[in-house]
Amino acid sequence: MTKTQQSERDEAIARLRETLKPGDTVYTVLRSVSRSGMTRGIDAYKIEDGTPIWLSGLIARAGLFSLNKHDCLSVGGCGMDMGFHVVDTLSYMLYGGKTGYKCLGKGKCPSNYHTNHRDTLHCHGGEDATGDHVPCFADDAGVYRLRTGVGDNFGLGDVCPTCKGAGSYPNPEGKERFNLTHTDGYALRHRWM
Repeated sequence: MTKTQQSERDEAIARLRETLKPGDTVYTVLRSVSRSGMTRGIDAYKIEDGTPIWLSGLIARAGLFSLNKHDCLSVGGCGMDMGFHVVDTLSYMLYGGKTGYKCLGKGKCPSNYHTNHRDTLHCHGGEDATGDHVPCFADDAGVYRLRTGVGDNFGLGDVCPTCKGAGSYPNPEGKERFNLTHTDGYALRHRWM
């Protein structure tokens, strides 16, 4: 890559960061599909005050995808949501890895951390007297106990030491936090138009 190309790429990335902030939605439009079904022509937009802002040119200059003869992104591949792939790749380039973005708060932040975090976890058992991992199950009274034996010899032993018989326990990572800098790259949301 020449210095000029690198400069153009850096400028496109900077303009994309100015245009797209964490939490913004990028809208995609499917324009074409190749005969083989392996390549799609997809346009990307941000809607601002009811007006679509075309992003495909900046995305191509940033080096993520090239523009096809119809001036939309040429996206190869199939078997998944390729519009999501465009937005996910763009989001990670702008705000993933070392760059990161500050958490937007409860109900506003698109980070996968908030989707996957649980304040309490379902218990999957603990260790028996021999040090083997065994699952726990609820007895007739609803107390979770360690499984003993196998097959026809299945039984319930001592109260599960992991969940102390409750079936769930507090997440060791603690409650969901909102003072984080996310590096997962899920800064942008995707919608089809």
